[in-house]
Amino acid sequence: RGRASTTVAEMPLRSRSRSSALLLFTPCATYADPAAAFIFPSSLSPRDRIHAARTNQSSLTGVPPIYSSNKQGSGVNEKDVAFSVQDRPTLATRPKQVRRLPTKRRPRGYWDDPSNLTKELSSFWEGIGVSTSTTLPPIPNQQLLNYYGRNDLRWAIYRHGGREAVSEWLGGVPIIPGRWKNALAQSHEMWQLVLDPSNEAGRELNPNHPPKSPQQLKERKAQSPNGTNTRGDERKGNDDNAANTDDTRTRWQHKPGRKPMGYWTEERVMVELLKYLYDCKDEMNRPSVWMPRPSELSEAGRSDLMSAIARFGGHRKMCKQLGLVPHSEWHYFELQFRLVLELREYLKSTDCGGERDVDDTSEEYCLPQATTILNDGDDKYQSLYDLIQYFGGRKFVASKLGLKLCSTRAIRKSTGRWRNNYLQMSFGKFNLDFAVRLLGFIRDDHLSKRPPVKPATIHMPSREYLIAMGQTQIAEEIEVYGGYENVARRLGLDIF
Repeated sequence: RGRASTTVAEMPLRSRSRSSALLLFTPCATYADPAAAFIFPSSLSPRDRIHAARTNQSSLTGVPPIYSSNKQGSGVNEKDVAFSVQDRPTLATRPKQVRRLPTKRRPRGYWDDPSNLTKELSSFWEGIGVSTSTTLPPIPNQQLLNYYGRNDLRWAIYRHGGREAVSEWLGGVPIIPGRWKNALAQSHEMWQLVLDPSNEAGRELNPNHPPKSPQQLKERKAQSPNGTNTRGDERKGNDDNAANTDDTRTRWQHKPGRKPMGYWTEERVMVELLKYLYDCKDEMNRPSVWMPRPSELSEAGRSDLMSAIARFGGHRKMCKQLGLVPHSEWHYFELQFRLVLELREYLKSTDCGGERDVDDTSEEYCLPQATTILNDGDDKYQSLYDLIQYFGGRKFVASKLGLKLCSTRAIRKSTGRWRNNYLQMSFGKFNLDFAVRLLGFIRDDHLSKRPPVKPATIHMPSREYLIAMGQTQIAEEIEVYGGYENVARRLGLDIF
């Protein structure tokens, strides 16, 4: 920058004029002054042109470099150049990711509208060239839905509790039988699809054997030597295929340990479920009016009952018919009851778990820091720590249950008093022992009941009911701690 004559390549980019900077990116340009000119091929990238200009190199096409001769010594010798553009190493780059094209999905809540489900059923039969004999289109079996790739419709039917539940939901829609022979004998739509020679969509369907599932087709394709075994084996007139016949017989053969065909009815599902609930009451001391979670049934070895409940309307329908409390509601109540029990046990065993405020001489409980609870007793109180975090943390639990916070330091206010400044929220007066007695009474009351229970919720007991059950003290304490509505909101109970 201080010399009298400076080439464009020697000038910093910020000090060059726009015309000088454009020279570096010109595809191929030769200027009048050959001493200050650079020749770049059109295939050279702008980054390589800048590098070549700074090192006083010319193109990659074999043209010798031209150095500036306005001042002696301003050029760079070829032997002083460390490497050329051609010798620059190639960086290892990841292959470009091939992204999947977006699929056409239905809008949110589409399958919750029964009119949309009816419309999709009608379009399914129209798409395969079948005219329905009734005003309401029948519900196809799973074999047809798999064969024609209607996984969306199959998922929607399963989501609403199965074909029987969907038929009732849509107002008595007919159902195509699951067995292939029964479907052909009883359904006019199946006759049009399989036995009508003018129907192109069902030409490859065999009237004697059902179409194979996608899993069976995938296994057969993997086992075939050339990998070309497709649905062609299912065409009409292929009855002499012994392998196909054996696979079909094995597929429909009754498996040991399974209930016989027609075993599950809606009444039997209710009986089996109530029997399971009574067994849980005896073994786990859990009320028989609490609906179990589906995963609990599966872990207990009752996958058959779990599938039967889903087939006949799902857990919501069973809770409504049998008068059971849903799992989401009683699970929250049970965790909160465990929280107050374990918290009271911890505070009593550890002398409130920490230091109180300087001027605090009351007998109320004081909640220590969460790390103090976690470190006490060699992971003995890990469950209590998790419950406190689940219900909002230390400050929120202390405010909700009317506890004070144990402070490790005291903050002096302008009034001259020492007080704890951590707790800045309050829900009013409350007592931990009262919460234990109230929640324990509600749980024991549910434990003594049998299905059905109405209303099927965990609600706040009324004053009349408490007095009738001999709990006059709890009824009076509820008035002291803000009334029935205030206590119910604090503990997450339904209001009667």
